[in-house]
Amino acid sequence: MDRNGLLTVDELSSVLGEDNESAAKMIQSADKNGDGQICFDEFLDLWLKREEDEQQELTKDVQQALKATQDNQPDLPPGAARKK
Repeated sequence: MDRNGLLTVDELSSVLGEDNESAAKMIQSADKNGDGQICFDEFLDLWLKREEDEQQELTKDVQQALKATQDNQPDLPPGAARKK
C-alpha cells in the first residue's frame, strides 16, 4: 500500500479484510527471514510453491484416473495391442 515493495500484516489485513491475527499467520507462513513482512522474493517463493503443489495434485489425480482405467483391463504381454 505504501509502495515500498513489502507486504506487512496491517497491509494484508486491510486488503483482504482479515483480522490482524489471521494476517499475521499468513505473513508468518511465508516470511523466511523473520522480519515480519514479505518481500517480493518471499512472495514469489510462496506463489511458485503453490503452483508446484497444484501441479503435483493434478498429476496425482491423472495417475489415479489412469490406474483406475487400467485396473479394469487384463495384463497383456509387452508389445501386444489392446483391441478397440
